[in-house]
Amino acid sequence: MQLTIPIPECQNAVRFPAGMLNWSEDEFFHFCQANRDLRIERSPSGEIIVMSPAGGYASFQSGRVFSQLGVWAIKDGSRVAFDSSAGVRLPNGAMQFPDAA
Repeated sequence: MQLTIPIPECQNAVRFPAGMLNWSEDEFFHFCQANRDLRIERSPSGEIIVMSPAGGYASFQSGRVFSQLGVWAIKDGSRVAFDSSAGVRLPNGAMQFPDAA
């Protein structure tokens, strides 16, 4: 299945209401893998949110936060750090991508 989602420059996200794309976990995963250049999240209600990549300044700020988190994880020795490309499954069922975790 090929699904192309253009995001107009005037928007930063496209939202598909819950139930519009009733994908299984595997289908959602494969869609995310096929569109690695986009940030794709799923809300607890099943809404799928496709976002454009971060701009330069936002990416710079995220990098600063992640680098500090990474240094802390290394110094502590018992922790790990993840950047914004790691999806996190939340207890409410949502799949989201924090700036750092």
